[in-house]
Amino acid sequence: MLFLVLLFLSPAFREFVSKHPGLIGVLIAVSGEVYFDWKKESGRHAKWKKFFMALLVVSLAYELYEASESDQKAADSIKLAGVAMQYAANSSSNSVEVLRQVAELNKEAGDARIEAGMANERAANIESNNLVLKAKLQPRTITLTQITNFIFLTERIYKIPIKIHVPAGSEEAVNYAYHIRKMLDAAHFKNGEDANVWGINVDQNIFLVDSADIYSEKNWSSILFRESATNKGFIGFSEITNGFHRPIMEVNDTNQIYAAISFCFTEVGITNDWSAESALRNVGDCEFFISPKPQ
Repeated sequence: MLFLVLLFLSPAFREFVSKHPGLIGVLIAVSGEVYFDWKKESGRHAKWKKFFMALLVVSLAYELYEASESDQKAADSIKLAGVAMQYAANSSSNSVEVLRQVAELNKEAGDARIEAGMANERAANIESNNLVLKAKLQPRTITLTQITNFIFLTERIYKIPIKIHVPAGSEEAVNYAYHIRKMLDAAHFKNGEDANVWGINVDQNIFLVDSADIYSEKNWSSILFRESATNKGFIGFSEITNGFHRPIMEVNDTNQIYAAISFCFTEVGITNDWSAESALRNVGDCEFFISPKPQ
């Protein structure tokens, strides 16, 4: 009867019965044996024997019920473990997907930074090219600071007429030659031979195109110190004063005076170079030739 009650009331017990029929057979066999031995018991200890027989059947039935509940709990635990494992697998899969998306975003951000860097570099190159182009288009000038420093640097140079030679065809070169002439005037150097009213020699036989062919942008200097001799540069004495190397040329040596002035041009930041010219009329003739800007 107890077996039927448990079978009816407990789904877990029914599940247990279906999975463990052997144990149920033991319960039925024991119950049947107790049933048939029940009436045979008599005598002084019959009641106690019947009590223990009943206790055996009840305990066995209860133990089977407990086993069915434990079996159900174990099944539920396994089921929960499976659900947890599935959740963990899904979480891991989601984490992998999230990491993949983060990696893609990082790559896109990296690509964007690289592109931004390249754009900045292109912009810097464009700005640099614009500055170079602006410098090419900007006419040359002489600043007040350069004039002041030039006067100081040439104080100990013997004063002679200085020839400024400029080719026709470049208005910018002619204007720059005039500025150089005014700086020389401020330092008390007189005009050269055959100078015009502005103190410069404009040569109609030399044109801009010829000058651009001869003086390339790579080797170009604003001023050429041209002489018929072969002595290159200033070979006299100089003194260090106020942060400058100031040449000392206090004797009338045309070649070295021109070389000393060329040295002073360099000190004040005016680019210049030396050139031996056999076309100059007399031995020892010198001049400063103002180079047109390369086109």
